[in-house]
Amino acid sequence: MNNFNFNRDFYEGCRALGDREGMALAWAMLRYGYEGIEPKLKPTTMAAFTFARGRIDAMVNGSLGGQARAAKAGGIATTQGGSQGGVQGGSRPSGRGG
Repeated sequence: MNNFNFNRDFYEGCRALGDREGMALAWAMLRYGYEGIEPKLKPTTMAAFTFARGRIDAMVNGSLGGQARAAKAGGIATTQGGSQGGVQGGSRPSGRGG
C-alpha cells in the first residue's frame, strides 16, 4: 500500500494559493501520491506541485520497501554506498616540513 504524509508545509502552500487553486493543488498531490496521476495545473500551481513532487515520490517509494520498489522499477534491487577506498581525512605528512 502506498502511503505519504500530507505535511504541514503542503497545507501552507495550498492555503497560500487561495481556495480554488489551493484545492486544485491539494487534489493534485493526493492523486499523484496515491494513483501516480500527473496533474494538469495552472503555471503557478504547477510550480508549487513541482516543489512537492520529489518529497511525495520519496514518501511513496519509501513506503513500498526494498523488494516492492525493485518490482515496481522492473529490476533487481541494488544497493548503493559503501567505500571507494583511499584515505579521507586523517593526518599525513604534507611534505612542507611543518
